[in-house]
Amino acid sequence: MKRIVPKSKIIETIFNIVAVDLVSWLTFVMMILVLVEVVARYFFRHPFGLADEISAYMLVALIFIGTAYTWRAKGHITVDIVVSRLPAKVQKRLKLVTLIIATAFVPVLIKSYYSLWANSHKYGERSGHWLRVPLEWPQLTMLIGVILLFIMMIIDLVRTIKAVRASGEEKG
Repeated sequence: MKRIVPKSKIIETIFNIVAVDLVSWLTFVMMILVLVEVVARYFFRHPFGLADEISAYMLVALIFIGTAYTWRAKGHITVDIVVSRLPAKVQKRLKLVTLIIATAFVPVLIKSYYSLWANSHKYGERSGHWLRVPLEWPQLTMLIGVILLFIMMIIDLVRTIKAVRASGEEKG
């Protein structure tokens, strides 16, 4: 188990580059696109029509990659009114059980998003908008986001297993 901790530090560093930096740049570019559309609409009375489609794809990337980041930052909504009243040892074990269930569900998502991406890639699917953007690229961000979420969940699962083992050894 001790070997997983240094590897998780490397994974988290890579994760920071992909999730934090990429999401920051996507947000900035999305903001610029919308600004250009507003200026074009105001001055030329005719928007370019780019911001709707491109910013929608960027929003999908932000949401899916942001889900993994939110998991790592422990920012997902939790209802702990009952769990917080339980003993610490029970809380850790309950967290482990729920984390195992949640982590087991994510490979199903990965398989589904991979199938979606593979079909779009295979058949060359494009958007119905005038830009005709190949859909494999926005769908790839969905797959990457779910894979990043799975990696963060595995790291959390390993840490939770260590915490449960440590709490069991304290009394034993």
